[in-house]
Amino acid sequence: MRTATRLCLVPVAAALLVALAGCGSPSATVLACNLVATSEIATVYGGTVSPGRPNITPGVADSSSCVYTVKGGNVGTDGDIDVTALAPMSLSSFQTWASNPLLDHKTLSGLGDAAFYSEAGGVVFQKRSRPYGVSFGVLASTTRAEILKAHGDDMRLAGVLAGKV
Repeated sequence: MRTATRLCLVPVAAALLVALAGCGSPSATVLACNLVATSEIATVYGGTVSPGRPNITPGVADSSSCVYTVKGGNVGTDGDIDVTALAPMSLSSFQTWASNPLLDHKTLSGLGDAAFYSEAGGVVFQKRSRPYGVSFGVLASTTRAEILKAHGDDMRLAGVLAGKV
């Protein structure tokens, strides 16, 4: 049986953004569960997708996340998909945050104003001053092939999301 130890970028991202997100004017929280449909997630990851469960990140103003559970998908393991909308910030703040060596990121192009992917588990991009994240929560016992497949699917779902926001 797999343990529930998750390696996931998006919650780490939200925690690191607390210091940066305080700048700028207040804005309405984007409800992450309204950003992508379960059918869009099923198209990308395959399998059966549960309705999203909202999760407001405590201490991070104007941010929210939504968790969808995927069973029997094409990643090779069941897991949770986290879709996150973080508090607005300047592009320079986003780039400063993204350059943090703890994130071990790789820069991506074609997703919003700036984007990166991390082996820690996901894709984060900024569009119109708001960062968004997509991450398949991987288990400690997940194989390397499953992790790579999940990351490829994360990038595909991030592309769907970027086209909508």
